[in-house]
Amino acid sequence: MTLEFPNQSRSFDEMRSAIRFSGYDGMMQVPFLIEAAALPKSTGLTAARTPSEAVCLAAFDQARASIEKVARIILFSQSPASLCSYFP
Repeated sequence: MTLEFPNQSRSFDEMRSAIRFSGYDGMMQVPFLIEAAALPKSTGLTAARTPSEAVCLAAFDQARASIEKVARIILFSQSPASLCSYFP
């Protein structure tokens, strides 16, 4: 199967300062979380000590294609047992 991202929704997790998004491997939903610190540095993201939800979501949206590409690499390069650490 291939990991697809048909649902463009994403949400900001304020407690973790991270973006949550999901992909699908066939019928199985695969959740992902990317910390704000790992997002590409945009002007608003580098200027703020604690970036706002809007700034983080905008940075995620700008880098969505590369983030999804890395998510595919991570998912398919891991053994099933090690994936638990990626999905808290």
